[in-house]
Amino acid sequence: DDGLKELNNRFDPSNGVATDSAIRCVCFIDWALFRNRISIDGLDNLQALRQEGAKQEVFASTAPAA
Repeated sequence: DDGLKELNNRFDPSNGVATDSAIRCVCFIDWALFRNRISIDGLDNLQALRQEGAKQEVFASTAPAA
């Protein structure tokens, strides 16, 4: 939980997923949520970053089926 809180503090979702670290963070978040390993409830920056990533074609086209 502390690691997720730190990531939440480090990322500004208004910057989108324009950096390598943001892309990696979105990939991690999606994988970990898909595998039910984490929760990002209450972590507004990570939730918004994930939503920004979902707008990108590369993320949308490779997302696992829900």
